[in-house]
Amino acid sequence: GEIGARCRERGVLFHTDATQTAGKLPLDVEAMHIDLLSLSAHKFHGPPGVGVLFARRKGPRVRLAPLLEGGGHERGMRSGTLNLPGIVGLASALELSGEKFASKYNEKISEDERIMAEYNYERFKETFEAEMEKLGN
Repeated sequence: GEIGARCRERGVLFHTDATQTAGKLPLDVEAMHIDLLSLSAHKFHGPPGVGVLFARRKGPRVRLAPLLEGGGHERGMRSGTLNLPGIVGLASALELSGEKFASKYNEKISEDERIMAEYNYERFKETFEAEMEKLGN
């Protein structure tokens, strides 16, 4: 979290490409002061062409501008139909990666690291489920 903390002190947004880390190491956007975090599903055995962009909503709020105009999906950030099978595939792959991480490193990681990995997965899962509920799925 030192880089993120230094960025925060200077009012600089901190983006992390966590594609290689997802499901392999604990990620905590709060402790690491991450404002934007991106993942690509194919790197943790998910479907190709699907990814995640976490954008902090508060403390500080990250405001993004859409690249394409039209439609009101995702709070006006994109138009078109969501790739629901891809999203579900990404979530499943992330869940399996987390389980594999937990079992593979069960004896090698500390209890704190294990709790952090489980906490991060649960937060992602809750957010994903809430977003799907908003969409009526």
